[in-house]
Amino acid sequence: MPHTRLRSGLLLGVVLGLAVGASAHEMGEAMDQPEAPAPPTGATRVLRFDRVDGRTAVCATTGEPDVTYGSRQLPHTGIWVGTAAELRRLDTPLACDPAWSPDGGRLAFTTPEGLWVLADPEVGEPRLLLEAPDPGEETEFGYVAFRRPVWSPNGARLGYLATNGGTTWVEVVEVIDGRLRFRSHEETYAFSWGADSRSLRIGGNTVLVP
Repeated sequence: MPHTRLRSGLLLGVVLGLAVGASAHEMGEAMDQPEAPAPPTGATRVLRFDRVDGRTAVCATTGEPDVTYGSRQLPHTGIWVGTAAELRRLDTPLACDPAWSPDGGRLAFTTPEGLWVLADPEVGEPRLLLEAPDPGEETEFGYVAFRRPVWSPNGARLGYLATNGGTTWVEVVEVIDGRLRFRSHEETYAFSWGADSRSLRIGGNTVLVP
């Protein structure tokens, strides 16, 4: 049975698409998406959300002061998961960019520490799939942060945007072990998966991920 997905992006953000056969899942500006859920308990403003088969994942600000992380000032955000009627907050500070896997069974998200995967959204604990560099080594354009993860159609890989404050590029890793399979040229700000889970559409070009 196909999974029904509704997905929203940040109010200002890069558009990422996931195309599978004749259907398409889009990440874009919130105004282009279905109505965002109300802020859950403990949140002040919803930034991003993803829904699939009755499950909801919400990234929202918490109202707490901004956080200094290395050379950056970051808004205090969190992720809530569950059903629209009952959401629980993950114990992962500064989390955002929630993205359900195609089967709705796993959740990917980002924090300043790196890229995470939650295998059991009901009771499980997230796993740090890919660690970002130590913030103690940051300079203004010397850090690396991960944003906007998008699952491959077969759920085996994650593509995402990586940025160092000066430029942005696309990377792809294996979900099972975090092994890097692809890195695009710099100044790359959007991509979409092909239905074969190996091809990426970047601009007007299609590239094959090994």
